[in-house]
Amino acid sequence: VLEAFGNAMTVRNHNSSRFVKWLDFLVFEDRLQGCQIQQYLLEVTRVCGAGRGERGYHIFFQLLQARSELELRELQLEDARQYRFLSGGELIAPGIDDAACFTETKDALATLGFADTGRTELFRVLAAILSFGNCTFCPVTGGGDGACLEAEAPAKRAAELLGLEAEAMEHCMLVKRIAVGRDFVETALRPDKAVAARDGISKFLYGALFQFLIQRLNAELHAAGRDARSRGACSIGILDIAGFESFERNSLEQLLINVSNEHLQQFFNNHVFQAELEDYTREGLLVGDDFEFKDSSDILTLVDGRGGVFDILDEENTIPKATDLSFVTKVLGSHGQHPRLMKPKFGGHAKFGVHHFAGTVLYTCEGFLEKNSDQTPEDFAALLSTSKFELVRSLWKEEAAAASAGAVQKGYNKGGPNSRKAKCKSTTSKFRASLRELLEKIQAAEPHFVRCIKPNSEKVPELFDSAMVMNQLRQSGVLETIRIRQQGYSIRVLFEDFTKRFGLGRQSGAGSQQSARVDAEALIQKLTDQHKLESGAIVVGKSKVFLKAWAADKLEAAKNLRIFQIAVRVQALMRRRLVQKKIAEAEPLANKLRDCLRRMGLLETSCGETQPGPLMRQLGPEVAPPAMEELETALSAASRPGLPISQQLLQLASAASERLAKELKAWRHLQNSASCTDPVEIMKAVVRAKDLELPSTALIQELNQRCDALRSQLPLLGALRAALQQGSDEQLADVAADASNHGLSLASPAGWLQDLDVESLLAGAREQQKQTQQRRQQQQQQQQQQQQQRQQQHQQQQPHQQPQQQSEEPTEVVHQRPERTDTIEHKQSERPNEAEQQRQPGQPHEAHQQHASEVKGKQQSKHSEDSVKHHGVLSGAASLPPPSSSGYSSSREGRKRAITGEVGQIHLLSSLKEAAETYEAAALEQLLKEAIFAGVDDDELKEFHHVLQLLQTESFLHQAIQEIHVDQSCPKLVSLKRLQNLSHQLRMLQGDEDLARAAAIAVQHGTRRRSLNSATANEFAATRNRLKSAFDVSDEAEYQLACSAFKDLRSFSKLKGQGRWRGHRTSQMIRLELSQIRHADGMLEHSKLSIGESLTKLLRSRESAAVKNFKNILCWMGDKPAQECQRIASKENVLSLVSSDPIIRDEVFVQMLKQLTSNPSRRSQWLGWQLLLQLCKAAPPSDELVEFLRYFCIQAARKLPAQEAAGDQKDAHAWQIAGLASQCLDVLAVCQPARCDEEKSGDMVGVCVYLIDGRSQNLFVPVATTLRQMSELMGKRVWVKNWQDFAFFQATDKSDVPRILPDQLAVSELCTLWKQLRDATSLQGHLHWHRRFLKPQELLLASDPYHAALTFRQAVQWHLRRPAPCQAGSPEQELAAAAALLWLDSDSPAQKVLQGEEKLFEQLLKFQMNRLKPREQAGMRQTLLQKVKEVRQREGPRVPQMRRMGRALRLLQSFRFFGAHHWLAKQIAPAKTAGLQLQAVASPPERSLSLHQRQTEPEVIIFVDAQGLHVVPADSSSDHGSCQWSFMFKAPISENDSAASTFQSSSSSYQAPKGSSDPGARSRVSSMLSESAVTVQRRMSEWHEGENGGPAGRPSGRLLRWGALGACSDVPGRGLLQLVVHAPESPRDKPTQLLVSLACPAALNAAFVVHCALCESLQLPTACE
Repeated sequence: VLEAFGNAMTVRNHNSSRFVKWLDFLVFEDRLQGCQIQQYLLEVTRVCGAGRGERGYHIFFQLLQARSELELRELQLEDARQYRFLSGGELIAPGIDDAACFTETKDALATLGFADTGRTELFRVLAAILSFGNCTFCPVTGGGDGACLEAEAPAKRAAELLGLEAEAMEHCMLVKRIAVGRDFVETALRPDKAVAARDGISKFLYGALFQFLIQRLNAELHAAGRDARSRGACSIGILDIAGFESFERNSLEQLLINVSNEHLQQFFNNHVFQAELEDYTREGLLVGDDFEFKDSSDILTLVDGRGGVFDILDEENTIPKATDLSFVTKVLGSHGQHPRLMKPKFGGHAKFGVHHFAGTVLYTCEGFLEKNSDQTPEDFAALLSTSKFELVRSLWKEEAAAASAGAVQKGYNKGGPNSRKAKCKSTTSKFRASLRELLEKIQAAEPHFVRCIKPNSEKVPELFDSAMVMNQLRQSGVLETIRIRQQGYSIRVLFEDFTKRFGLGRQSGAGSQQSARVDAEALIQKLTDQHKLESGAIVVGKSKVFLKAWAADKLEAAKNLRIFQIAVRVQALMRRRLVQKKIAEAEPLANKLRDCLRRMGLLETSCGETQPGPLMRQLGPEVAPPAMEELETALSAASRPGLPISQQLLQLASAASERLAKELKAWRHLQNSASCTDPVEIMKAVVRAKDLELPSTALIQELNQRCDALRSQLPLLGALRAALQQGSDEQLADVAADASNHGLSLASPAGWLQDLDVESLLAGAREQQKQTQQRRQQQQQQQQQQQQQRQQQHQQQQPHQQPQQQSEEPTEVVHQRPERTDTIEHKQSERPNEAEQQRQPGQPHEAHQQHASEVKGKQQSKHSEDSVKHHGVLSGAASLPPPSSSGYSSSREGRKRAITGEVGQIHLLSSLKEAAETYEAAALEQLLKEAIFAGVDDDELKEFHHVLQLLQTESFLHQAIQEIHVDQSCPKLVSLKRLQNLSHQLRMLQGDEDLARAAAIAVQHGTRRRSLNSATANEFAATRNRLKSAFDVSDEAEYQLACSAFKDLRSFSKLKGQGRWRGHRTSQMIRLELSQIRHADGMLEHSKLSIGESLTKLLRSRESAAVKNFKNILCWMGDKPAQECQRIASKENVLSLVSSDPIIRDEVFVQMLKQLTSNPSRRSQWLGWQLLLQLCKAAPPSDELVEFLRYFCIQAARKLPAQEAAGDQKDAHAWQIAGLASQCLDVLAVCQPARCDEEKSGDMVGVCVYLIDGRSQNLFVPVATTLRQMSELMGKRVWVKNWQDFAFFQATDKSDVPRILPDQLAVSELCTLWKQLRDATSLQGHLHWHRRFLKPQELLLASDPYHAALTFRQAVQWHLRRPAPCQAGSPEQELAAAAALLWLDSDSPAQKVLQGEEKLFEQLLKFQMNRLKPREQAGMRQTLLQKVKEVRQREGPRVPQMRRMGRALRLLQSFRFFGAHHWLAKQIAPAKTAGLQLQAVASPPERSLSLHQRQTEPEVIIFVDAQGLHVVPADSSSDHGSCQWSFMFKAPISENDSAASTFQSSSSSYQAPKGSSDPGARSRVSSMLSESAVTVQRRMSEWHEGENGGPAGRPSGRLLRWGALGACSDVPGRGLLQLVVHAPESPRDKPTQLLVSLACPAALNAAFVVHCALCESLQLPTACE
């Protein structure tokens, strides 16, 4: 309720309280019992109108916004614009919803007990006040002094709303009733007095209504507190008052508020001063005469004293013809000599100023008399008492009673309670009475003060205006309080605390105040003598020690220094103890290691040998396992960090452990092979044992015999199984024949290996043979019976047919035999398919149904196209030629056909050949198993067995990897496959990890080069508008090679070796639990523990940043508990690190891949993928790591949906991960920096922009976007408000100086230009966003901190890269700038200057150091350090960073040509200028200007800033005739200059830049260029001094025109820059048009920068035609 009726919108606050409220809280038994509110100083003048940028009380606007509600319709309210009291100010307050607030106000009124009828009457009074404002007056007709209403409707409406008679209401506003004795005289009011009466009625109604609401609030809030007060409840009073106000236009309201603040400030100062005095008196201290504070009594006397401003104002209100100007005249006449009163500079204005405590305020007195007049008609009370509404009738009673009581209490009613003088007849009189009552209440209380500070004037969050805050602190008296406190002893410490703080461990007296005092006094005496403190710096009171601020700072610094010294000593002792402890701990461990190595015979080896030989021969198979366990235990204990053990001993022990581990693994493999039924696996075990030189035992011979037996018996058993399944007697017969050839029999298990389970097969064979024999016997018996029957039939026939029948019977029997043979052959032809279909699961097989001729043709063509060369055969072994094609055409009789036919065996041999050519060990092993099972002849498999044996030896792998040649331009696929397979096999054998990684890296590089040079990859990238990738291939073999090359992140070249990585940081409690986990397994897998160091190879300075970044990743992904704000901040830190530091970028991506690998948490995984996507957008990884990242994303995008489909229910999480992985792939395809032409995707393009501080930002914009639009987008991205000061610059890989680009250049055109540049020069373009021009007068804005940071960074870079000697300042100036930069950059500049930062020191003082000798340079360093100390002492320890930057920037701006662009050039001799074939400017002048008086072609440096172009000598010898010329755009000129016509003609031909929409651009150019040319006036002495070898003069002129050529035949290797200037050719000549021709490599760039500088001064966008 109070907010609605007492708050309004002001210039500085949208919801400002316009009254003073005193809240009196009653507290009894630690509970709040009630509250009573008292209001003072209500600003009733605001009811009658508000100024510009302000608004009336909120309740009026709430009422009008809700006028459509049912209970308000009868009030017939209109829009706010229809009411005069409201329409003069603002109608809407930002951030305030009037309709919603009205609902809250209604609810609050209902809570206070206002029924519907009561609320309606309340709203009626408010509506009546608004209607009063629409009452206007005019003089009466007939020339009388009275006034009349222009329209009676508003007055009648107001009377109706108040329940009064309209005629009586009008009579109160138009007629004044004066009491003369006991009679009353009525006089008509003039229109201006009628307006004052109307406003008085309105202000009275609102003030009475507000007081009525306060009474209702007190009745509700104080009801429960009456009993508590009677029982002795405590009272807590809170005073809420507006602060000091000073606006552009200050009126009576501001004067009243400021006077009230003066009273409160006076009370505040007196209270603080009195508190200081009381504290000193209580402690027995004497106060000096210099202890004083500011007194505001003279201000109060001026304004509020007898005869002051308020009295004069009240007096003027009683004078009939008084005006605001007459009031000001009287004030200036009465108090013109008062020191606090400020007279206006010019008379005739109703203004005066007052020097308040908070500052000077100029008051505009227009309307003072009107606002001060409180001419409420006296007969208005009788009129209100006749109202038909109870609320209206009660308003005058309460107001009259309160005024009468207040007047009696304050002594104003000297004539009695009923005297007319009891009433205050002005606003100021009421204000003064209310203020005195308030001050009496405050003085009777024990005050505490709270100051409310506004951070900014824009009324927006997260914006801090330091200047505004400082003004508020000064105006509120906070700084004055600090000054009063600092005049005395600002630091006060109890005796015990002082002894503990500065005694450094000294104990005070045990609980005794006297002993504590004695200890404190003794310590103070010691500190005073030790640090030579002045007398009175430290004083001892009764219970405290009083210290001056500077003395406390000195003691604090001395204490910190002493603590530092003690800490250093303690650290030294502790480190010595730790080293001694580690030495004592390391000695037995080292001895144990030596004992283990000595038993292995390794200590006798040479010192440089670190690779031990075979160890199991030395130890024996039985001793090796316990020796291995003992060595690992000793090595694990000795490898702890910090132990002083020889690294050579550790390396030898580690190599011995690895060697013995491999030998034990091979030995166990050898032992397990004794029961193995795989001949290939047995062969691998035997070969590996021989390669490691394991002890030769009978087991190896047995395994060789077992391998030979398995090779012969496995095909037989397979054929036997197939024969039994098909029931073929012919196959069974063939198997029996083959078995007999190997000395085996199907009738007996003798000779068969028992592990092959041959008993059941042989029993089945015997059973089938028995059944076959039985069938044959039955067939023979049937044949015999048939033969007997035929013989009987033949005997019964005629005798002459018997010979013929006897001859036919053998023939018939013979015909049956071929018929059976055909059947067997048909079954045998179908046997391979039947055997393949009936093959048992788990047996090796490969069913490829192709025709034999097709297979042979493919293999022969492939063999002819790509001949294979085998490298790296061992010295003792035969060479390994590729399998010959003759093996494929062997006879049918020489090939076994037990299981597969000829076609299947041919396919197996071709696959074996391909695997052997590429050294693919796994495929070769599998194919050999299938070939052996298929019964392929051993002679044909001999060569492949030999290749597999070689692949099990490390020596062959080393030699083969080193001999494989990979083409640098476009490597062959077979070479990359070989290298990849050899690397994988070397890792499988636990061989040389460095060699395996080097081979894998070579494969990665070769794969990328092959993809970049591949026509298929180029076509794929072109058709999809994507970047080239190793995975964008159509051949399956190419794709599989890319996957195998980039699937293992351990082969990343920058990754640390897993054995060298320190691991995760664990606590002592969980370290034992994690000790069993392999150290290398967790390096690239998800972990909730922090890492001990970076995962990749980084500089030592980046290690801490990498560890901190991993903690941020843990925090964001939920692996580390944190609040939401901390998680968001952690994510922003990760993104910022990637964008700002390219060196650590790959480390961040590797950490992300680590945390996403084997992550068990779905939420953590989802958050990690989100962060990875944002990282890809912010800054992609290096070209080497990006392929690993692509493979990781491809696998995530492909596998996760498949996992989801396999489940019973759909998993949305899997789809989300797959979608994020796909988005990462899309971003990586377009997010490579500085490749605009290849990053196009539809109508969008991705561009990487670099900032001056090293950060980068990736922007995705439409191709039609201009650089100016993209600059605005950059401003929003990096939080730069004044983005117009920045521009885009272009740089290449070999250019150090970026070139400025036009604002209107489209991104598509830039991409095209960069593509042409790359095609022509192989250079890549980059975009930089820098300040266009640094200005010598600009300041760093605290309201735009990012703009300030980038500006300062660019200014520092410019300062460190100053090219010309003329830019050097004086020694004092150089030292001051260097000291300011060191003071800003570090808290310890001595370490930077003295400890290795030679480059920084030379850059800061490069012009000074070149002139000094080495000894003098050391002295200069000490001088610089002393300068930094002086700056620190002068500025103090707690200086804000913005202030430091501003101070340093001001020093940098004092140097010549601050922030200017510069280029090196050489002047073309004037004699050669006329002979140039091409001219850069049209119609050049015939005469040329010589920049040097003695040299015809001097080397110069061109500077261009926002004022013009400057030419200075390039060498340090600026004397001997050289000059520093300045050709300005605009300069002080003479009106009668003859060159005016020249400038007018030049301006007529100038056109505004393309794309400029400013209609005034042409006029601004014309007005600037049409000014007459500068008349350069120099002293003749300067010219003569320059001619005579003295200091050169600094002539200046006017730049008229300029032009440039990029390539000129007259200037080989350089461009041509020509300037048309208006300058004197000699000292005695008048200025004229002259030509300056310069040979400059960056001529085009320099000319365009001059154009940009002109556009900068004219505020035009830069464009080029």
